Amino acid sequence: MARAEESWPVKHELSGKDGKKSKDVSGIACTTGHCFPRSCLVIDDNLQDGQFVTLKQGKLVAGAPVKLIDNTFKRRALELDGEGVAFAGDHYYVIGSHGHPRDKKHKLDPTKDAGEITARILASSQIVRFRPDENQTAAVDIERTSKLRDIIASDQVLAPYLDRRLEDNGLTIEGVAVKDGRLYAGFRGPVLDDNRAAILSVEVDTLFGGTPTVGFTARPPDGRQSSATSATPPWRTAMGWLWPAWSRAPAAPPSVAPRSGC
Repeated sequence: MARAEESWPVKHELSGKDGKKSKDVSGIACTTGHCFPRSCLVIDDNLQDGQFVTLKQGKLVAGAPVKLIDNTFKRRALELDGEGVAFAGDHYYVIGSHGHPRDKKHKLDPTKDAGEITARILASSQIVRFRPDENQTAAVDIERTSKLRDIIASDQVLAPYLDRRLEDNGLTIEGVAVKDGRLYAGFRGPVLDDNRAAILSVEVDTLFGGTPTVGFTARPPDGRQSSATSATPPWRTAMGWLWPAWSRAPAAPPSVAPRSGC
């Protein structure tokens, strides 16, 4: 694992499971990619909430929580299992794992606990978007959609892995990016033939209302990238690398170093 030469402290506390300090931050996105301070959102995959933070030169300042979902099972709050966050235009986008609950010790019986398993899958099978207020202390116009799950279920490549246990090569989302009106969902599982990973590309308007337009990017055997779009179903699956999903040619990942003149 690569480590930074310098560690930045966290001021105040990032909220985690059971009211304790977070140990499972799984995503962060900021409203700008350069200069300081930056207004950002972090997510912990054990919570229903996100949390505003301010990224300053040399430290991160934790701020107000953001309620993202309110799903429950037998009066117990169910986690979004948020695995990625992106910012585009004036909206944050937070994506759930869309996968079977983590259950390494096999405590969930597929028959006896079917209701709980279904409820937890539905809780995590959401994308939440909202606008931050001017002070980065509250969410404005929160929208939730479960349409991505329907799209996955309609895809001939991904559908067989939906709702499988994770250790059985089950489907689970690990990252998200949004650019030029398209959302790119990056899958940790399943691992497809030839050890390929999957990326599903969907118009944001398809998920939050509008005319379906779903595209894909692919990595052919010679290593080049190609792309295409389809205005009607069936939905198309992307098999390739998470970055640069919106580019026709390989490119270096963007730098997060401060630009001169900031």
